[in-house]
Amino acid sequence: MHPLVIYAHRRPVTQVGFNSDGDLLFTSGKDNGMCVWDAYTGERLGTYEPHKGAVFSFSCTYDSTRLVTGSGDQCIRVFDVVSGTCLAEEMVKGVVRSVEWCTNPNKQNRFVACRDQFVSTPNSVSIWDYDEDSNKLTVNMQITGDNLPGKALQARWGLYDETIITIHDEKSDNNAATSIFIWDAITGDKLQQIEHAHERPITKCQFSADRLLFVTASQDMTAKLWNIRTWQCVKTYSSDRPINDATINPLYRADDDDEEVVEDKRDDGVLVSRRRQHVMLGGGQQARDVTTTSAKQGKFESCLFHMIYENELGKVSGHFGPINTLSWSPDGYTFVSGGEDGYVRVHHMDDDYTNDTSAAKKWGDDL
Repeated sequence: MHPLVIYAHRRPVTQVGFNSDGDLLFTSGKDNGMCVWDAYTGERLGTYEPHKGAVFSFSCTYDSTRLVTGSGDQCIRVFDVVSGTCLAEEMVKGVVRSVEWCTNPNKQNRFVACRDQFVSTPNSVSIWDYDEDSNKLTVNMQITGDNLPGKALQARWGLYDETIITIHDEKSDNNAATSIFIWDAITGDKLQQIEHAHERPITKCQFSADRLLFVTASQDMTAKLWNIRTWQCVKTYSSDRPINDATINPLYRADDDDEEVVEDKRDDGVLVSRRRQHVMLGGGQQARDVTTTSAKQGKFESCLFHMIYENELGKVSGHFGPINTLSWSPDGYTFVSGGEDGYVRVHHMDDDYTNDTSAAKKWGDDL
C-alpha cells in the first residue's frame, strides 16, 4: 500500500473528510487554510477564502454544493463547493470548534456549531438555519451558559437529527470531559449524560455510515463503540497511545444480515467483499513532546482494529507527529490521516483488502 503524501498545510491538520461521492477530499488546518483535493490523484483543486485564524472544522452537504467552516477567527462561513464563493458569513464572538450539516440529504438547510466563551459571551452549542435564497444565517436553537458543563469540543447530530451529541474540554466542570452529553435538538434540553464514558478526556466522536453506532476516542488510550439507541458501550479498543481520533469503516452496517452473502463485483469482474468490520484509530505522543523522541517511539501510526473482536490487525506508519484526524472514503477502500506535521496521507487499500472471501479471512471478516 503506497500512500499519496500531500503537504497540505504549513501548520497542523485539524480535519480531513470526503464528500458523499468520495471523489473530493477536504482538509483544514491551523494555517488558516481550507483546501479541496482530487481524492484519487492528490491534486489540489482549490483553496477557499482564508479565515484569519485556524480552521478547526468543516462539513460538506450530501449533494456537494455547500461547505460550512468554523474557525478561530470567531467566524462561520458557508461556501459554494465548486466555485469557492463565500455565500454567507457570521461572526459569533468565540472560537468555533465544530460545525456539521444536518444529516437529512433532502433538506440540508441547517447545521450545528459549538463555540468557546469570549469575554462576557458564554460557551454555546447552536443550531443555525441557512436560507439559500437570501444566503443568510440565523440561530434556530441555542444552548448556553449554565446549561452547558463547559466548552464543547465537538457537537454532532444524533439519529434522525432529533438529538445533538457533545463532548467537552478537559477543563469543564463535574467530569464533563470524560462524559458524553445528549441534547434535544428542538428544545435544547439535556436528555442524558453518560458519565465516566472514558477515564480521561474524550477527544473526538465519529459515526458509522448508518449513524446507528458511534465511536469515541480518548486520552486514556482507548476508543469505545456505542449503540446510539441504547447509549451503551458495546466494544472497547485498547491501544498503547493517547487516541486523538477514531473512524468506522462505512462498509459496516448495523442491520447487515449475518446469513446474507455480502459480496459484489467490480466493473472489472473481480469479486469484492462488501463487509469490513473495521475501526481505525490514530493519535500518539502529545505534540509538545514530539521533539524529544523518534517517530517510532512517538507511536504515530494509524492502527486498524477489528470492530467485533476488538483485536488489532495492523499498523500503518508514515507521520512524524501525532495523528489528529482520520476519515474513511464512502466506499470503504481508502482512508486518510492528517497529522500535526501538516501532512495528509491518502491510503488506497491493496486488492487483498477488497478481493473475495480469502481476503476477508486475512482481514478477520468471516463472510
